[in-house]
Amino acid sequence: MSSTINGNFDAIIPAQLRAARGLLGWSQDQLAAASAVPKRTVARFELGEGAPQQRTIAAIRGALEAAGVEFIKENGGGPGVRLLKAGAVPAEAASTPAAPSAADLEKRRVRPEDEARSGPEVKEKPLRQIDD
Repeated sequence: MSSTINGNFDAIIPAQLRAARGLLGWSQDQLAAASAVPKRTVARFELGEGAPQQRTIAAIRGALEAAGVEFIKENGGGPGVRLLKAGAVPAEAASTPAAPSAADLEKRRVRPEDEARSGPEVKEKPLRQIDD
């Protein structure tokens, strides 16, 4: 069974998002810039506060996949993430939503006036390091 949020079967869960950022060594700021999603939205999603809209999930997922992350669906052991080898094609490429176009990203770009309305900045929690 796959993860679902708002009925979207290609959704990701907060733990996958945190793990994907950790694999890339990205901060919430870097993910926000790459996905054109406000940092506050990224932080709230990682904390499990609310359910992001499908387009928000698609933008975040698209940015992470473009950077080399593959999302692994629930397969009995739980959903997960991994980094693809250079030049590798994701196993589920056909079911992965396409990354948003440049025009879509521009429409969703955070402007200073939007930032002022988004409320207090959410502090980023440090990720725990896992030793191999």
